[in-house]
Amino acid sequence: MSRKLRFQRRKSLHAVIMKLLSKILIVSIFCAALIYHAVAIEKPQVESWLESRRALTGGDVDVDNEVASSLVHEVKLSRSFQAEQLLEAKSFVSLSDKQVTSLFGIEEKDRTPNKPYLVRGVYLNGNGEFRLFFKDGVLIVTHGSLGAGGKAFRCPLLVFLPSPPKIVHTYASPSN
Repeated sequence: MSRKLRFQRRKSLHAVIMKLLSKILIVSIFCAALIYHAVAIEKPQVESWLESRRALTGGDVDVDNEVASSLVHEVKLSRSFQAEQLLEAKSFVSLSDKQVTSLFGIEEKDRTPNKPYLVRGVYLNGNGEFRLFFKDGVLIVTHGSLGAGGKAFRCPLLVFLPSPPKIVHTYASPSN
């Protein structure tokens, strides 16, 4: 084998090894970034959002007091952090038209005459639905998670109500 051919093979082998090492390095950096991102942005504790000291009664969840599902919207995941910051100190906040459009993409012309409020919601897993009940200024926010319970997650909600809530009670329960 000629010297030139051995040199070209070594050069080629060196190039393949360098490409492989660069790909391994990129994958390692990507994995490290994912792990850092998952740890750094882990959802905060939900205890401050859950109201577990008050038992629900039949009058609380009366169908006559149920808020229509068309008046309730979950915050998009990409806007969740911003919405959670607004709810850090209060269980609900009144929203401006600009905030409703920014957080939910709902234009003013598409809204009801009711006022928009951002409220705390909690769920145990992604399956299930939120149901809200409003009577005499008391807003009950429930989520019936399908399947076994587990770790609870925060979920800010937009709700259109005729008047501001005086108090918000938030509940999440599994349904096996």
